[in-house]
Amino acid sequence: MKLTKERLYQLIKEQMEEKQYGKDFQSFLQIPIGQYMRQDYSLDIPMLESIIGPKIGSGYSRMVFEIDDSYVAKIAYKDPNHWDANSFNDGCKSNRLEYQKFNMHPDIFPKSFGIFKKDSVLVVERVTVIETQDHMDRVLRNAYPTLVEAAQYLASQGYPNTNPSWVFERILDTWDEVIGDSSPIRRDEFDDIMQKKRAMQGVGSEQLDALWNIVTRDTKLMYWVSSLREMGVEFDEIRFGNVATNAMENKLILIDISKFDFASGTELEKKSNNKPYDHRVKNMETDPELERVRPFVYRRKIQESLNPNHEKKLLILLNSNPEDATMAIELMSGLGLSDQEIKDWVLPQLPALILKSIDFAKFAIRTMSSLGMSDQEIFNMLVKSLRNVTNIPLRRFLREQINIHMAKAAGLYDV
Repeated sequence: MKLTKERLYQLIKEQMEEKQYGKDFQSFLQIPIGQYMRQDYSLDIPMLESIIGPKIGSGYSRMVFEIDDSYVAKIAYKDPNHWDANSFNDGCKSNRLEYQKFNMHPDIFPKSFGIFKKDSVLVVERVTVIETQDHMDRVLRNAYPTLVEAAQYLASQGYPNTNPSWVFERILDTWDEVIGDSSPIRRDEFDDIMQKKRAMQGVGSEQLDALWNIVTRDTKLMYWVSSLREMGVEFDEIRFGNVATNAMENKLILIDISKFDFASGTELEKKSNNKPYDHRVKNMETDPELERVRPFVYRRKIQESLNPNHEKKLLILLNSNPEDATMAIELMSGLGLSDQEIKDWVLPQLPALILKSIDFAKFAIRTMSSLGMSDQEIFNMLVKSLRNVTNIPLRRFLREQINIHMAKAAGLYDV
């Protein structure tokens, strides 16, 4: 048979794919879904194990199979014994979200290599699940040496009832609130949390200064925790069983995106709003005011008033990126809030946003202008923010804007 250019390309492609995932998995990708998935969306496990590899785990919406030492396949399915009819679709959604998120944050998630069969199959890096607190302690020591240094410092200062994992929990507590990432604000939160802990009774300001300098010196740890904060991760879920590590045990990895509420909004659980949800006359699955997040978890669409749950969601959006921040302002307008009400809520958040980046600073300036603030008021806000900026390009941008708004306030801008 003549080896055409197209045939040569196909052979190279097949060889590369087999090298990447293994020949058996490539064979699996050629099999129609209906051959290994039944009409009720349950899986033919023996068949999949014979083609892909052994089953190594499962949740309510996905089952995990080992491809080889480097890769696993997450396959969406429905457990026949599970009540939730949407679990297969939820599994596909989780696959899609992981495929989109994982490679954007390689220091936080496993690597994602490919998504197939209409999002029902996802190939990701194989990692080791952390299943005990001892294992968690070991990984934290290896991943973030400053936690060890911080615990040693506390012991030297007469606070022996702490350890690296205890310090890590306090870091999570400090970043748990959605208050922006302005260092002065986070520092106040850190001091407040430490002073309230029984193990830290009598701690002084100099000791807190030293401790803060130790833990924030680790740029890897600061990136990890601030990135998760911006994504809206529920920090209560960061615990053994929900996290993993690599072969060297020097990386803390979030393994299952469905366990984390990534900016998903309000959860209607036992802690709902003041007026309980009336299940006698309403159905969460059909209620037009609710959106389904995952089994047993629903969120109320933002369409009423700015209650504390809505405020939390809006703060998450506001701190995520400039596009989502713009959406937060639009959502507030959609709630029927007046310009003054929006202004009263947004203005306290703007100083921290200006410090984040040039794009956030541009968003803040546009927002201040759209809310009817005068050039003098915008000038005052920028001058105040400039004092806390160390990033040179951001300082240069703010100086330019300060000069522009100073000239506008003086009536000289068009001269």
